[in-house]
Amino acid sequence: MATTPTSAPEIGHIGDSHIYRKKAASLQGIVRFSPYKLPQNGSSLFNLSGHSPTHPNPLPPTINLPVVSQPPTFTTEGETFIHTTHVQPGFNLYRDGVQCSPSTAQFKQMKELFPTCFKVSFSPPFIIIVCKVFPTKPWPVTVAGIPAWLTDDENADPRDIWMNAFGPKVSLQAPIKIWVPATKAVAREILTILRGLGAPISKLRWLGWCFLVLAPKAPFDDWRVRLPRTINNIHVGYIFREGVLQEKALRRKVPFEDVPDNEACEILRPGVMVSKKSLGEQYDDMMTTSGVCVQSPDGEKYITLAHRGFPTGIDEPVYHPDRSGKIIGEIAKVFRESDIALAKLDPAYQYSRETFSAADATVVPFGNIADTEKLPIGCPTYMDTPFNGRLEGNLITIEFQELLGQEETRYIVGLYSYFGNGTHTILDGCCGGVLWDDNHDVLGQFSYLKEGTGKCYGPSFDLLRAVGYTLAEI
Repeated sequence: MATTPTSAPEIGHIGDSHIYRKKAASLQGIVRFSPYKLPQNGSSLFNLSGHSPTHPNPLPPTINLPVVSQPPTFTTEGETFIHTTHVQPGFNLYRDGVQCSPSTAQFKQMKELFPTCFKVSFSPPFIIIVCKVFPTKPWPVTVAGIPAWLTDDENADPRDIWMNAFGPKVSLQAPIKIWVPATKAVAREILTILRGLGAPISKLRWLGWCFLVLAPKAPFDDWRVRLPRTINNIHVGYIFREGVLQEKALRRKVPFEDVPDNEACEILRPGVMVSKKSLGEQYDDMMTTSGVCVQSPDGEKYITLAHRGFPTGIDEPVYHPDRSGKIIGEIAKVFRESDIALAKLDPAYQYSRETFSAADATVVPFGNIADTEKLPIGCPTYMDTPFNGRLEGNLITIEFQELLGQEETRYIVGLYSYFGNGTHTILDGCCGGVLWDDNHDVLGQFSYLKEGTGKCYGPSFDLLRAVGYTLAEI
């Protein structure tokens, strides 16, 4: 049950404007900050000596690198930890939706943050930090406002591997330039041009600085000389392989020492545990996360869920917190192409517009469904589930999948967020967990994690917004 205590262990002071999980979904109560040990001699978390702050600071004062949103500390087994997800140096490389390439001096400063680091490179949208010895996990998600990728392989690149074409340079009527949010009009024009060249492509990704074209196989043998090399002077990459259009999140048993928040709530809200009734061993323990309450144009209210958590579909009962709990509603609508399902809530239950609190923030009701055509690559994203608690990340890719119909063409807009490659294991029970931005507008829901990358895919709620759905509460 969600409660509003005046104080609680492990997460610092809590005021009356906070709503916390009764059962912690992580060792830190809520996964908002990454824990680093502070040695007892007062040196920094990166073992650079000579720093004895009155308030713990994880970075050496000679470089003047403060942490964004100074977090609380906690102590366990005689060792002090400090939490930091976003390390902000004395410079910021992400401004107004644009990533900036670091200068030589800035590269040097970032390298000095990690005592065993021997290489730092900028590979948009990532800063790649190569270390001989890794710091204690979890690692920062961003450094200087840019997603940070830590590795011990100096040749590693977290980006997808693509191939280049050497065909014509193409210009669009729709305006697009690097780091400007892409629109469905841009995607439509590009995919139409590709079809005109004989390439039946239906999926396109925007990385902020280049386009990626995806298909199960190359459309023809000489595609390299026939397909465009640039669009509006922006690079185009191509990925042709089987399975590229359908990436699945397979259930896997992951050893995890934290206990998920399986408490039954009197007032339901985004981020509580839901489950289907078991139909055999294949579906045992299929627990997922509840989304937001939405209202249709005709006034009907529903709760968003992950369709993969309720594969039977229409009329399937929804249990909370798990299959031993109570039925709180049933599946009413399914958007199969996007993994989004809508459930009709039992009239006996209320559903809040607010999720649970982070350690340093008051509860803020969600505003509305975000316009994906205004989302810049690199903007912060957030998620709170009963399996991992609060996570922070950054939007790194927007994907457009075109669905051609006889009467109309529709688009599934997908979002890739990066939650760090040194974070806690993100469990598959997070499916359905709502993603939101700094404005507390809802972006979409979590669907799957690309294994070993920290990159998470989620369908946006753009298709709901397009037909008139708005956020609501019950």
